[in-house]
Amino acid sequence: MDPALCFYPQYVAPEIRTPLFLVNSAYDLYQVSMILAAGLTNPGGPWVECQFDIQNCTASQIKTLLGFKSKFIITVLAGLPNHLSRGMFINTCHTHCQTQYQPKWSGDPTATLHGTSVSDAVGDWFYDRSRFQEIDEEHGLPRWCVLDPIEPNPTNNYTWPPNR
Repeated sequence: MDPALCFYPQYVAPEIRTPLFLVNSAYDLYQVSMILAAGLTNPGGPWVECQFDIQNCTASQIKTLLGFKSKFIITVLAGLPNHLSRGMFINTCHTHCQTQYQPKWSGDPTATLHGTSVSDAVGDWFYDRSRFQEIDEEHGLPRWCVLDPIEPNPTNNYTWPPNR
């Protein structure tokens, strides 16, 4: 593998020999904000209203978001072979870092997949109780799940990235 590609998960994941469990959103808030809607790729700011509230997105932006999810899923499936040592929990919550905030980790009903919390999925996979490899196919569009007080969302005035 070209060493320059080691920072991209789709290239490094197949090289990992130890068990690997992926927890991510198909609409990761950070990725959408910093890649899809970042300053240089968002001249004039058309994504400002959309990036934190799906209700403000145009049809074109919705199409872009759906393409973003599709490409992410294709990349994950190509880079994470269907193997017993591989697990995944991929939902459509418009959030970032689903393992650091207790309600996201422990199973607020909005943040589960098929009724399973992130913590239960990881635990069941780790202890060989189940082979958890789930992708949220029920929700096509990004959705607000557990509202994290430190992430921007339609109910607070937090901005991303935070002003320092």
